[in-house]
Amino acid sequence: MWIASKYGWFSLVKKDGGYHVRARVEEDLRLLQIAVGGDFAKLKRHLTPEADYCSRVFVPEEGSKEVIASIMATLGDSVDYANFKSMIASSPEQRDKLHYYHGVWARMDEYQSMKLNP
Repeated sequence: MWIASKYGWFSLVKKDGGYHVRARVEEDLRLLQIAVGGDFAKLKRHLTPEADYCSRVFVPEEGSKEVIASIMATLGDSVDYANFKSMIASSPEQRDKLHYYHGVWARMDEYQSMKLNP
């Protein structure tokens, strides 16, 4: 699952006996851990510069349901804006991603148009 949020860009996958919460930059994971707190904040961030997502937190299967639920609740509760890209533009921690979010938006808009007008 890809997640674009006010805390950053994340990928959530289930593998290796748990969940990997992954980010392209470590700062995004740090901000998410602070926002979520609890058990998620206590988990170690692993930096692997050669990996597709250079920063990740491994959430072991045991207890993962609660941790993943708290991440999702925090992300849901963080939506306090009417326009995502405008919020990103006004965020000092995230505004350098704005161009890239516009790129994702444009590609998905292109896909929508292709599906609506084959």
